[in-house]
Formats: sequence, C-alpha cells, structure tokens
Amino acid sequence: ASEDAMSEAANRGKGMIIRGVVRTVEPYESLTGFVDKVGLNDLRANGESAAQFLLRFAIAHPALHTTIIGTKSLDHLQDNIKAVEAGPLAPDVLAEAKKRLANAGIGPMGE
Repeated sequence: ASEDAMSEAANRGKGMIIRGVVRTVEPYESLTGFVDKVGLNDLRANGESAAQFLLRFAIAHPALHTTIIGTKSLDHLQDNIKAVEAGPLAPDVLAEAKKRLANAGIGPMGE
C-alpha cells in the first residue's frame, strides 16, 4: 500500500496489516544486494542485517498496526525479533532512506 493509502485508512479509523515486508526484491538477487545497490548500507545500525533494516523501515509508518513476517528458521525468527525490539528507524534515518529509495526510482512502501 502507498503511504497515502495507509494514512487515509488510519484517518478513517481502519487498521493496517502488511505482509511480505522483507523478501527478495526483484531484480536483485538478495536483500543485501538490494540495500547495497540502492545505497542504504551506511544507514544500517552496527551489526544490523539488511532484512532487519528493511523491517524497521516498514514498521516506522505510524498507520501500520500489524506486520506478518515469514521465517525460515529459528535464527531467522530471532533476527526478526531483534529488529522489532530495536523499534522503527529514527526519523532522520527514515527520511534519508525514503530519499535514497526515491532517487533509485522506488516509491515509498513499494509503490
């Protein structure tokens, strides 16, 4: 969903559920490749994986209520939990990430 649609739903008192937040992004071979090519690596916290960064990016939207996150293993689940426990990206990091995504031709929230 676009950011505008998510905000409009929130304004109407509707909850928002998203899924598929962190998955391979075509045409990139991996999430790490995506984050590298788009130029987001320097925004990641020390020791933070590309998947954790993108998950924190997604949960930063104030209209988001629930995120369905798939997992392949216990280690993967633990990484996802760490990302959510770290919380949304800081506002300045979020703004810079959105700017870089836009410069790469990628709209907010997958537009």
